[in-house]
Amino acid sequence: MTSASNVKLIKLIKFLKLWNTEFGWIVVGLVIQAAVWPLFITATERGHISAWAILPIVLALAVNLVLIIFSVRPSDLIGVIPIFVSAVLVVIGTFSYYYWEYGTTKEFHINLTHFDAFYFAIGTLSTGTGNISAISTTSRILQSVQMITDFILIVFIAGAIIARISSRW
Repeated sequence: MTSASNVKLIKLIKFLKLWNTEFGWIVVGLVIQAAVWPLFITATERGHISAWAILPIVLALAVNLVLIIFSVRPSDLIGVIPIFVSAVLVVIGTFSYYYWEYGTTKEFHINLTHFDAFYFAIGTLSTGTGNISAISTTSRILQSVQMITDFILIVFIAGAIIARISSRW
């Protein structure tokens, strides 16, 4: 490596260390939310789901997982909380969008509004059931994918917390 590339690497490391704080994690989490929630909030017509809509969602989840693994120092267990909240909000926002997109009476027992889709996503995250019913195979598959994603996310976060606690001893 040349000295110019070493200087650039050192500047990058200093920049990343600056953001390796709770405030930095919260800012990054808010930026991630800005990539996901507009898809759901601004959706006005069903049946126009784009293959590109999955890209910011996958990137948001990937960034959250990288933050969980690398950014939080073992001595700073509380730092997992903003990242965990951000990851859960990404999952809720993502599935709210898809539930709204497929939220017709063909898929669910009622036509879902934006709030109904959000409510259904939270109900699936918390209990897996609720007073809105998925009646088609497509909507049941989508709900099953959310349940699996929720489970993996919670296990991953619990594992990160346990690893942080056990590394202190």
